[in-house]
Amino acid sequence: EKAWGKKKAEDIIKKVEAATEVSAFYLLQTVDDKQLLNFLQNEHPQTAALILANLKPKQAAAIISELPEDYQYEIAYRIATMERTSPELIEDIEKVLRDQLGTVFGGNLSKTGGVETVAEILNSVNRTAEKNILTHLRERDPALVDEITELMFMFEDLVHLPANAIQRILKEVDSKTLALALKATSNELKEKIYQNMSERASNMLKEELDYLGPVRIKDVEQAQKEILETARRLEEQGEIMLVRSEDEQLIE
Repeated sequence: EKAWGKKKAEDIIKKVEAATEVSAFYLLQTVDDKQLLNFLQNEHPQTAALILANLKPKQAAAIISELPEDYQYEIAYRIATMERTSPELIEDIEKVLRDQLGTVFGGNLSKTGGVETVAEILNSVNRTAEKNILTHLRERDPALVDEITELMFMFEDLVHLPANAIQRILKEVDSKTLALALKATSNELKEKIYQNMSERASNMLKEELDYLGPVRIKDVEQAQKEILETARRLEEQGEIMLVRSEDEQLIE
């Protein structure tokens, strides 16, 4: 009976521990970005890749954008080519995290990376980081970059959207942001935007573009990023569908 009682007590303790255990995936998202950034700067790229693959894309993007350029693409490459991680490596990383971040992890830090994860992260990084990562990755593995970019939605891809999607996005964007974003785009995309505005609105936009004069690249990139975030939000809400190439174009 005593033996049975001890076993039952151990079972109860295990159930309590399981109920109160929080996954590493969740806890990583509760750690301050600056704290994680400082931690990752001194870690092996494989460790950083595994951790960033377990964050939400926007959080991972915010962190990777602040890392040194040569470290950015090295991490992105490792995420894109990541296989399922060994339990031993996960345990080692969790131990380091416990020591450095003072957090108790539950042993679920095992998400597999891959090109889809990298595409999601790159969709949220600033354009400078995106260009840097893709440029260096292309030098190392052109086929891999092709796989990644096929899964990404970039600003120039707006040209492939149907009229109703363009019009819906434009309702959410102010004219100054739109003018800045169009400052460094193809004439084809500009025309697509003009065609989906009233004649008065398109003329005003053209005037605003002319009035802008020289602008900083980072301001243009920020404006494009804001519009892309709007487009992705509308897609998540089911209001539009983002298509990434002519082959995916929709019939209205």
